[in-house]
Amino acid sequence: MMPTRAAATRALLLSAVVFPGLGQWSLGQRWRAAALGLAVCAALAWLMAALYGVVAAHLLNAPLPASPAEMWALSWRLKDEVMATWTQLVAAPILALAGAYIAAVADSAISVWRACAADHGRQGHAIGSMP
Repeated sequence: MMPTRAAATRALLLSAVVFPGLGQWSLGQRWRAAALGLAVCAALAWLMAALYGVVAAHLLNAPLPASPAEMWALSWRLKDEVMATWTQLVAAPILALAGAYIAAVADSAISVWRACAADHGRQGHAIGSMP
C-alpha cells in the first residue's frame, strides 16, 4: 500500500532530523529501517572506536589535569592529535556515517515523491502539471 503524502513527509522528517531509518520504520518498512539503523550504529561505533584510540593514548600516558588551564591545554593537544590523524583514523568512519545518513534520507525522499505522484494520479493530473 502506498503511504499518504503526510505519512511519507513525516517519514522524511524522522529520518532526516531524529534518526536515520526511523522514517522507514514509521512507514512499516521494518527490514529497510533495521538495515539503515544498523548501518548508522555501526558507523557511529567505528567513529567512537577511532576517536577513543586517539584520546586514550593521551589520557593514559599523562597525569590528570589539576587546573582549568591544564584541562584547556590537554583539550587543545587532543584536538591537534585528532586533526593530525584525521585521514588515517577519522575520515573513513565519518564518510560511512554520512553515507548511511544520506541513504536513509534519500530513501524517505523517494517515498515522498512516490506518494505525491500517487496523489496526482488519483486526482487525474500529470506529475508536474498544475491542477
